[in-house]
Order: sequence, then structure tokens, then C-alpha cells
Amino acid sequence: MTDNVADLNAQVATLTSEKDVLDAQVASLTTSNTTLTTSNTTLTEQVTTLTTSVTSLQTQVTTLQAQAAVLEDEILTYKNFKLLRDKLDVMVAATITDVNLNKAIDSISIGLTSSSVSATTLKGLISAESDWLFDNAIKSGTVSMTTAVSNFYDTSTDTNVINFRTLVGELTTAWNAAKEYTLIAWFIEFINEYENL
Repeated sequence: MTDNVADLNAQVATLTSEKDVLDAQVASLTTSNTTLTTSNTTLTEQVTTLTTSVTSLQTQVTTLQAQAAVLEDEILTYKNFKLLRDKLDVMVAATITDVNLNKAIDSISIGLTSSSVSATTLKGLISAESDWLFDNAIKSGTVSMTTAVSNFYDTSTDTNVINFRTLVGELTTAWNAAKEYTLIAWFIEFINEYENL
């Protein structure tokens, strides 16, 4: 009987010891789980912060791209206006024998004379003068081509004349604001070819 009690006590002691070990393991796992949960929460917060930062950066990039596009367009307008102004100055100083071509150049030169430094204003002037040129100084209009100029326009195989004639055809089919500068520039080249300037 005594041996049985001793054995039972020993088994209880063993089980108690094992329970203590298990309790310690549970406590350790609980601590680890708490640590992992805290770490997961921290990582989630970091991911959220990074996602917000990326979204903000993407918005900034989009804004900068839009600003760059506007600036590029303004620079192109300044460049185009300066190039036209330089070409017109040469043409105005030259002797253009055809009366109507001479009137057309004078009219465009006056229309593209401005002290404005606004890209919007200068772009508007180019647009207005290209419209005027198209409507008044090619085949018909207030300073329409004379018979001699019209024949040259229709039949010349010179590259500059072909380019101008082709562009006029394109714009007759569908107006393209992006080619307004080119229309004026090529009209000037057309006159250069006709007048042998």
C-alpha cells in the first residue's frame, strides 16, 4: 500500500513537473504570439504608410508631367514665333514682285508683330494668321494667287512647293491646329521658290 502511494505521489510529481513545463511553453508561445501580432500590426501600418507615400508620389509625378507638357508647349510656341518672325523680317526686306504675295506677307507680318511674352497670346496670333492665310492668300480670297502664281503652285515639282501644296490639301480635308505654324513657314518657302529669293 505504501509502495502504491509512493508510486502515485511520484507520478503526480512527474505530471506536475510536466504540467509546469507545458505551462512555461504555453506562456512562451503566448509571448511569441503577442510579439508576432505586434510585429504584424507594425508591418501592416508600415505597408499602409508606404502605400500612401507611393500614391502621393504618383500624384506628384502626374502633376509634374502635366507641368512639363505645358512648359514644353510654351517653349515650342516661343521658338515657332521667333522663327516665323525672323523669316518674315527677311521677306519684308526683300523685293517680292508679285503684288498679292507681297500684300500677304505684309499682312502676316503685321499680324505676327507683338510685344507680348505670353505663349498663349503668341500661339493665338499664329493661329489667327494661319487661318487668314488659308482663307485669303492661297487660291482665293482678298489677296488670292494671281494666275502666274496659281499655275506655279499647281505644277511646280520643287520639294518646298510640293510640301506646301500637300499641306494645304490636308488642311482642306481636316484642319489641324498643330500644323498652323508649318502652314505659314511653308508659305514663306513657297514665295521664296516663286520669287527665286
